[in-house]
Amino acid sequence: VFTAKTEEFRQTVSNILGFTLFFQPTKIRLTSAYNLSAAITFQLNTSSRSSDSSATMKLLGAGNGEDPELDQRLIELIEEWIVKRDSIPCFMAALTLECYERMHGTGREADGGSGEETMQMTRTVA
Repeated sequence: VFTAKTEEFRQTVSNILGFTLFFQPTKIRLTSAYNLSAAITFQLNTSSRSSDSSATMKLLGAGNGEDPELDQRLIELIEEWIVKRDSIPCFMAALTLECYERMHGTGREADGGSGEETMQMTRTVA
């Protein structure tokens, strides 16, 4: 039961965030659903003090050397979002958009659209 729930959790995270998670002792490796070369490894540092059960993440590495252009872009994104702004979530969001745009073109304009289309959203309220 635990293995099935773990896999269900991993698949749900992948579907929502666009990254597949691989857990290792004290490390987490994330791979983009949009570009397998966009792999990131974080080290998890947990505090064992009873009054502080916080955890911090340390970036150990990014990229896998297969796409030098993407590896350079990863360095730029790390500098901007992790070093300067101290925001791993924003780094992950920027990386997801970068990988998506590389996979699908550079936005709606690349598909012949004007870039001004609006998205309709439907919400059901119970």
